[in-house]
Amino acid sequence: MDLIGLEEWAAEDLRQKGYEELRMMRLYKFGLRDDLGASYVQTEARVHGGGPSEVTGEVGFDAPRPGASLLVFSWLGLEMPIPTG
Repeated sequence: MDLIGLEEWAAEDLRQKGYEELRMMRLYKFGLRDDLGASYVQTEARVHGGGPSEVTGEVGFDAPRPGASLLVFSWLGLEMPIPTG
């Protein structure tokens, strides 16, 4: 982003908006793997929004591989096991 020639308050406002956008993008990065050793690639976030005190969204993954009995969903270092059966 080109900030040359902007007044300092306007440049700082644009910097802050850019920082917030990058911070929010991180919130929509999820991981998924199964007990067979496969990792699943997250599809694009289809829906996301929220406000100052909430975040909402939806992402997609491919269907589990045949024979997988456990999926492990991860987000920001947290993991949640999900039995498939």
